Amino acid sequence: MAHQEHLALLKQGVAVWNEWRNEHPEICPDLFRADLRGMDLQEANLERAYLCAAVLCNANLARADLRGADLDRAYLSGADLTRAHLDTTTHLNHITLSLDSDVDLRSYRLLLTFKGVNLDSIWLSGISPKLDLSRLDLSKTLMWDPQDWEIDPNGFEDYGILNGERSNVHLSSVHLSSADLHEANWSNAILRHADLSFADLRGIDLRDADLREANLRHANLIGAKLYGANLSKSSLNQANLAGADLQKANLCDANLTGAKLSSANMSNANLDQANLTGAWLNETVLEGASLRRTLLCQAHLGQTQCRGANLRGADLRSIPWLFIMELTLQPEITLTEILWGDVNFKNK
Repeated sequence: MAHQEHLALLKQGVAVWNEWRNEHPEICPDLFRADLRGMDLQEANLERAYLCAAVLCNANLARADLRGADLDRAYLSGADLTRAHLDTTTHLNHITLSLDSDVDLRSYRLLLTFKGVNLDSIWLSGISPKLDLSRLDLSKTLMWDPQDWEIDPNGFEDYGILNGERSNVHLSSVHLSSADLHEANWSNAILRHADLSFADLRGIDLRDADLREANLRHANLIGAKLYGANLSKSSLNQANLAGADLQKANLCDANLTGAKLSSANMSNANLDQANLTGAWLNETVLEGASLRRTLLCQAHLGQTQCRGANLRGADLRSIPWLFIMELTLQPEITLTEILWGDVNFKNK
């Protein structure tokens, strides 16, 4: 537990605390597991303080000096960290930040983007819609609702899955509808069942992310990096994926009805049994892609590159004959058993 004399001094106020720190610069304050919730620690000198597992929820840490402080496993739900001074010596492993819809995430921006700060395994619980998370690099951050894991936020002895070394964002089942996430780095993220409908995801880095059964309806994914992402059974209807990188992405059974995929690179992607009804595939690169039994009814296929693509059993009804002829002229394409009016492509 915290050193009781140190804790008592801090509770006398920042002025008393800072004066004591100035008089005794050689002492590293021991505030282990201290309950500091709601305290006004604005401009407090907490340099090199041992705040491991401290409860700092709703504390005012604006402009506090946290250089060299050990905040591992600290609980910072609702804390104000505006202009707090952190550097590469600040320890932030396994911290908890619970964000609600009233939180201005810009208060956390310094914490979350500070160059060189170790952000491994930060736990951000309670993420809500319409938070501006743009340009945040959270590729080594764990994010989930603690209720999903039965973790007591006031107990820090055992973090279970947190103890392992991880390098991804965990946002399974999180609701981020209408969120601004453009240009964020969430490579290798775990976003199964996540609600990202109507979200601004322009240029987001989701390479190798797990987006199985995610809701991305009407999402703006222009120029998104989705190389190798798993989007199987996801909902992407009316999403804008123009110019997106979907090479080797898994879109099996995905709903892409009316999606805008113009100029997207979908080389070697798996689109088996996906629904691309009415999708815009103008100048889309589908070289080497698998589209077996894919629904392409009324899809727009102008100048679509399908060299080596497998469309076995695909449904191409309502596609203009001119575009069908374009497909038959593309090298190494497989068009056996496709559905298109009364035409039977058995051998192509």
